[in-house]
Amino acid sequence: MIRTAFSIASILIATTAVADSDPKYTDPNVILDDLMELAETCEGMSDGQTNEEIFGIMYTRMGDTCQFQNGELDDHVRDFLQDQKLDWAGVDGKDGLWVKLPELAD
Repeated sequence: MIRTAFSIASILIATTAVADSDPKYTDPNVILDDLMELAETCEGMSDGQTNEEIFGIMYTRMGDTCQFQNGELDDHVRDFLQDQKLDWAGVDGKDGLWVKLPELAD
């Protein structure tokens, strides 16, 4: 769970913090690993449950998707998601990261 909190904090930085791109996210495999871990965390949540992680980042499970409510998305992660157009993870707008449950994602 601690690793998950740091993964979330790495991908999203609370809006009160200054966001810099994390050099580890120049590797697409690192991005995919962290996104898969976030999807697995989402799977363990109840529908409607909101989690607050490190740096005040909050996300809520709504049905088969976890939507992150705050934080500034790492530039490398945003670019990756916009380019890849994954059906199980994506970004809405500038910072609206979402992931789907692993067993429902194709």
